[in-house]
Amino acid sequence: MGGNTNSTEKSGYGNCERLVGKSFTNVYQAFPREFILTTMDLHVVPPTGYEEDEVYKVSVKQYSKPEQGVFFLSFIRQTRYSKFDSCVDKSVDIKLCGCAKEQTTDVTKKGVLFENGVPRQMFGTETIVENLDSNCLLFMRRSYGTFSFALEVANVCTNRTYKFQLTSPSMDQRIFANTVPIDRELPPKTFHFLTSVSKYLSKVNSALNLKASMQV
Repeated sequence: MGGNTNSTEKSGYGNCERLVGKSFTNVYQAFPREFILTTMDLHVVPPTGYEEDEVYKVSVKQYSKPEQGVFFLSFIRQTRYSKFDSCVDKSVDIKLCGCAKEQTTDVTKKGVLFENGVPRQMFGTETIVENLDSNCLLFMRRSYGTFSFALEVANVCTNRTYKFQLTSPSMDQRIFANTVPIDRELPPKTFHFLTSVSKYLSKVNSALNLKASMQV
């Protein structure tokens, strides 16, 4: 979720562009005790007008049993961000902000985003978009091979707020980054990551039957 240009509002994106994942480098794993510690450099698409990737060093922890899940530990921004002091939105941590070099109304970011601001790809994977209501409430999925996928929801309109719920009757040998049901309130111009879902047994082929519901 981004920030906004109105200091009286608490949500919605404004000057700070949405971070779009590009690649991972320098992946390192350690095995202290009963868990796996992974650190990596996460590259995101540079803000409009800049050429070099923004880079974050990210740490996550995974226990030896897959069903215990993966936990985010920390991030450190490797690239300089002081150049965004003058444009950062009041509701956004500057460590997560990247603004266009020059003011622009083009939200497509040279083919990186659709016209509604949704990333066409994330880490090289195509975004599949389902319209849940009036081209405002959008449900997004990105599949990574046959073993995992990520889910997001967005309210790309300016004149309504949604209450959204994601449910699944069965987890069936799958790992959810966030436990279902997942409830989110989406003010205007907001994106929310919902969960990632991974198989930990390759033979699992049953349908997951995810259900999304919403209220305006």
